[in-house]
Amino acid sequence: MASNITTLVEKVKLGDADAFSTLYQMYYPKMKGICINILREDKAVVDDLVQDAFVLAFVSLKDLKNTHRFSQWLTSITTNLVLKYQEKGKKYNFISLSEIEEDFSIV
Repeated sequence: MASNITTLVEKVKLGDADAFSTLYQMYYPKMKGICINILREDKAVVDDLVQDAFVLAFVSLKDLKNTHRFSQWLTSITTNLVLKYQEKGKKYNFISLSEIEEDFSIV
């Protein structure tokens, strides 16, 4: 399975939207569980935070050097985002897709 994830990550780096969708579906439950365990917030907040974590991961994926550590890397992004949200007293500005760099597009 690890080699499958590595392959998917490499495909995403090349712009494969289907590969990103597959990673999203695979990791969404785990990232949601992290958010729930830390925050114990309502579903809408948790869903927004998980979505933001994936957006950040997608935009930053080009910087991931070791694709074998994707799971740990995504977990760190999610955990840090949730802790930042918690630290700001739940006054976090969620990421708008329009704020993402326009030059980053999926082929």
